[in-house]
Amino acid sequence: MLFLTSLFLVLSQPPFLVPFIPSLFVLSLIRKKTDFLFWFLSGLIFWAVTLNWIPKAVKTGGFPIPLGFLALILLSSILSLISTTPFGLLSEKFKSKNKIPFSISVPIIWTAIEFLRFKIFPWAPFGIQLINTPFSQISEFTGIFGLSFLSLFPASVVLDAIERRKPKLLFIIPLILIPLFFMGILRENQVERVLASQKEKLKVILLRTDFSRQQKWLEFRRTIEREFETTEEAIGKVGGEGSLVVWPETSISALFDLLNTKTLSFVRERMEGIIERYGVGMIVGSIEGEKSGEKGVIYENTRFFNSAFFITEGGIWVQRKEKLVPFGEFIPARSIIKKIGFLERVIRRVKLSVELSSWGRREIFDWRGLKFSAFICWEILFPSYVREAVKEGADFIVNISNDVWFGGEWGVKQHFYYAVARAIENRVYIVRSVNKGIAGIVSPSGKVISTSNKEGYVWGEVGRGQKSFYSVYGDVFLYLVSFFAFVFLFFASSKKID
Repeated sequence: MLFLTSLFLVLSQPPFLVPFIPSLFVLSLIRKKTDFLFWFLSGLIFWAVTLNWIPKAVKTGGFPIPLGFLALILLSSILSLISTTPFGLLSEKFKSKNKIPFSISVPIIWTAIEFLRFKIFPWAPFGIQLINTPFSQISEFTGIFGLSFLSLFPASVVLDAIERRKPKLLFIIPLILIPLFFMGILRENQVERVLASQKEKLKVILLRTDFSRQQKWLEFRRTIEREFETTEEAIGKVGGEGSLVVWPETSISALFDLLNTKTLSFVRERMEGIIERYGVGMIVGSIEGEKSGEKGVIYENTRFFNSAFFITEGGIWVQRKEKLVPFGEFIPARSIIKKIGFLERVIRRVKLSVELSSWGRREIFDWRGLKFSAFICWEILFPSYVREAVKEGADFIVNISNDVWFGGEWGVKQHFYYAVARAIENRVYIVRSVNKGIAGIVSPSGKVISTSNKEGYVWGEVGRGQKSFYSVYGDVFLYLVSFFAFVFLFFASSKKID
């Protein structure tokens, strides 16, 4: 039973995306006598399987593989303690307060817990299981958390019907789901019709590279030459004059500020030549070094940023990454780690090649009449963070990433589908340029227009976004859910409801 619970939870996530069935099985366990250990182990196994790419990521970063498995177990344990474990125990508690319908309390408890868990690790939202269904369209009002709520709702009604011995309650399921299903289809078609009628379109060319981490840094000139060749080939084949060309995260595996040196001047010359010859704008990812506003020289106290550079004939603009990956781009809680001998020795033994700094300002760029904002790697996972850029005027979103860390199918598919969720939530195009992952264009309806997981490029046209309820007003649904969660917790901890 323990392993079946974990298995069904895993099926809710990419690459499987099985809708509704996982929650039906998991909630059936609330009727049985379960305890802390059961829910903790179920969650631990679920997270360990879902995040099976972490040991590979740790190894890619230069750490020993045993440390990767240790990191996986530790992170999975923490995530279990703040997700499945409290959900299971609280649901058990509400079992005795049976005047509160499971169909209300259970989805609310899960959604509130998931919201809090996102503050620590925004991976694997339960509602992602609905992303390929018409139900996904409601997220333009509720965000991804509304899909998590809906994923649990049918199973909660079934649980209510069994516990209360009222089979008529089952009619609530089609009463809610059928209208939402057809409304989703209608809304998706409506969005696509609006997009088709738009005259102001921008052609985008997205590189999908296939370099290992070692190749990017040790064979710098060859990888850069390959990126330039692919860019010129794409522009020539698709008529890309005036388009926006996007390269992946850290596609220039050197300090961008130093490209005026003799060693790297060929990069700047080639880039300027392409921009001038074809009239394109280019987004390239690179590490940037800076000290006290002075650029171009490495200092001992230089701050480094993971940056996306927007380059045109008119100048260079930059978006620096704010949401850094712990242990991949910076070492969190250094003062605590110093007190733990084992961890301190590991950190000293395998230092990050460059420890990065965070940046707190969001830039909105403009190209050919359309505005956009750039998000680097896992920044696309944070719903409210992306929403803020759309609210500030971004017509579409650019996501650049280096998915070499995932090392396999699971991680890259998970990463891609979270970008699809952001497109529907905000009713904007999402364009992704990736190394070793899935590059593609996602329309505001969530339709994947073009995609590739092989070396080469993806191209298409994007238009102006439509601004959704969610992008304007934010997590209104979530705040309501959180309010009711606290109300239920208050009653559950005080007395039975008569």
